[in-house]
Amino acid sequence: GKSLNFEQMMKLEIKRLYLDLSAAERDRALLSIGVIPATVDPNRSVDYSYLLKLSSLTDKLALLGHSVFEDRANASIGLEKVNSHAVDFWNISENGESCSGGACEVRAVSSLQASATSGSTSLFVECSQCERTACKACCAGKGAFLLLGNTYRDLKIYGGNQGGGYSALADSSVCKSCCNEMIKQALYVDYVRVLHSMRRKGRAEKAALKAVNQVCQLEPNRISDSVHSVQSGLRQLKQLLDDEESLAEFPHASFLHTV
Repeated sequence: GKSLNFEQMMKLEIKRLYLDLSAAERDRALLSIGVIPATVDPNRSVDYSYLLKLSSLTDKLALLGHSVFEDRANASIGLEKVNSHAVDFWNISENGESCSGGACEVRAVSSLQASATSGSTSLFVECSQCERTACKACCAGKGAFLLLGNTYRDLKIYGGNQGGGYSALADSSVCKSCCNEMIKQALYVDYVRVLHSMRRKGRAEKAALKAVNQVCQLEPNRISDSVHSVQSGLRQLKQLLDDEESLAEFPHASFLHTV
């Protein structure tokens, strides 16, 4: 059959992590349908010199992403409202979202009339590079804007405020037509890195619960009840504080911006 490209292989890896499958389970599933696992390895789909450049770009993206999320989380003190329809750091279309059409002037991905979103839920932004209107599916993630514009180059390392470069980061977007393939691939690699980290964290938590069960001789349902009680207590605390948090422990939001 037709071989997969790098992006399709990365989407396959994303699906694997969403399903919480191990690499061995993935390989067995592929072999059961006659697919050799090595043929869907994204590392083998590009030459070594290109892989080194992609790795370097992804390392830079990971550092920028860490700074962005630390700054945003600390500066908001948990009060920021997340818009599920907004363009996030990666904006990965793992489900094959198509262009919304209509006001979109970019049309970077195929537009399917049947899957076009309604006007009430469509998101359109202006590309900071070409100044064309783009729908969410045709936008690259915020990470692409960082890599293209070197936004953090102009930010102060100590102190500062949420104006200037940070507001540009929060409000600016770039379309997929203005991004080269390496930047788009770096977004996939960084997204998979985060999913791997989340999976390791989940497995560590499960192992910790299992260890508690072995030491305390607790039944599985009692462990789940204790976890539920902790989560319930956290929810009650948030209600008591009206979803606000004390600023006493936050004299500075981060190394980039103060509260």
